[in-house]
Amino acid sequence: MSFTSPSRALLAALSLALVPLAAGESEAPVYGFQVGSVLTNGDLRSLGAKSGPTAGFQAVVDLGGGHAIRPRADWTQLIHDYFKSGLVFTGVDPSQVQTDGNFAIQSLSVGADYLYHLDAERKGLYVFAGAGLSRHRLKGSGDLHLNGDRVWTYAFHDAVYRPYAQVGVGYQLREHLSLEVRHRISQTPTARVAAAETTLGQPFTGTVQLGSLRLRTTEVGVTVRF
Repeated sequence: MSFTSPSRALLAALSLALVPLAAGESEAPVYGFQVGSVLTNGDLRSLGAKSGPTAGFQAVVDLGGGHAIRPRADWTQLIHDYFKSGLVFTGVDPSQVQTDGNFAIQSLSVGADYLYHLDAERKGLYVFAGAGLSRHRLKGSGDLHLNGDRVWTYAFHDAVYRPYAQVGVGYQLREHLSLEVRHRISQTPTARVAAAETTLGQPFTGTVQLGSLRLRTTEVGVTVRF
């Protein structure tokens, strides 16, 4: 799946959010919050990243006939406690290097969803699709071993904006309570790395090659509206 530029993705999300306001026929928004768990897929699962928490705030604007628009803001966190591979350092022969350490990815997202309830009274099953913009913050630290010997301790960090897209399904249990499962796709940033210590008498800097990882997650949550 390919993405347009982040600015276009954000513009599309904001346009969706403004549709009900422009129509002038929608009801007042219903506000709510969502909490749940993030399950990793694809590249992140292959690296061993663990599931993490997610939380968010949203406003649902009913357009009638089972249709609704939902502007939303979300926060998620994924943690990888320990890894032996997966990092490639610029300027270092990967066949001679092993790494271990930990990293975490925190994401803040703003976007909007289109919802369709199979029941026009907004009861039971509904489906949704949406898009927006995420700020991914990646940070980590660990040890780098050259030919089996510990050579450097290192730390890396970066934060970038990336577009996201998502689809999902939900079930309205009660008027103010629903369950949702959604699948989201985005991308992680390329992280810069700098050595905090070296036994070779020279500082080390380079790039951790994580920029091409596809950030695919499945999120399961409970939504409470008030």
